[in-house]
Order: sequence, then structure tokens, then C-alpha cells
Amino acid sequence: MKLIHRRGLSELQRNRTGVTGLFQTYTMPSSGILETETKVLQETLAGQQNPDCQPMDTNWIQEKVWLSQEVDKLRVMFLEMKNEKAKLMVKFQSHRNILEENLRRSDEELKKLDDTVQHIYETLLSIPDVVKGCKELQGLLQFLS
Repeated sequence: MKLIHRRGLSELQRNRTGVTGLFQTYTMPSSGILETETKVLQETLAGQQNPDCQPMDTNWIQEKVWLSQEVDKLRVMFLEMKNEKAKLMVKFQSHRNILEENLRRSDEELKKLDDTVQHIYETLLSIPDVVKGCKELQGLLQFLS
């Protein structure tokens, strides 16, 4: 029984050495990626120190590292998209405010023009004798009515 336990322990130590070597020699240009690998390898080494733990395949460890890196990349992409959305919302709100102000000014200008036309019409109606003597004023009164 002790012989089986020693064999398992020595195999576990070999795997641990392999994982440790992989951990030490594996370098990446980005510190974020290196941090992810460090975290995964530390978790794996911690698990391998348990004598009841089965030795792990380095391919599985590499796949776990890769998956963790992909998760980190997706998180970064999500945050970038969230920031872009926030910038677009600020830009949209600014454009909306400008358009609402333009609409308000246009409504004011239209009201002034309507009031002016109404005033001209009422003035022409108040001087029927003058309008009868001038064809241009008659044409204007007819146009306004």
C-alpha cells in the first residue's frame, strides 16, 4: 500500500514540477494575461498539493488558462462597449437638447409670423375704403383670407 502511495506521490510531484516549470517559463507580453495565467496555475498547484488529488494533464491546465484569458478579454470588451455606449448617450443627449432648442425657437418665430399676418389681415379689414381703391391691397386681402 505504501508503495502505491509513494508512486502516486512521486507522479504527483513530477506533475507538480511540470506545472511549476510551465508556470515559470510561460511568459506573455501583457501583464493582464500573465496575471490570469498566474492565478490559474496557482489554483492548479494548490489543488495538486492535496495528496488525494489526481495528477492533472498540462493540456487541461493550458486550456483553463486560455479560457480564463478569453473571459478576461470578454470582460474588457464589455467594459469598452459600456464606455462607448455612455459616450454615445452623452452625444445623443447633447444633440437632442440642441434640436429641442431649435424647435422651441422655430415655434416662437412661427408664432410671431402668424401674429404679423393676422395683424395685417385685421388692418386691411378695418380700412375697406382704402382697400377698394387699390388692386394690390385687394389681392393681398384675398390672399390672406
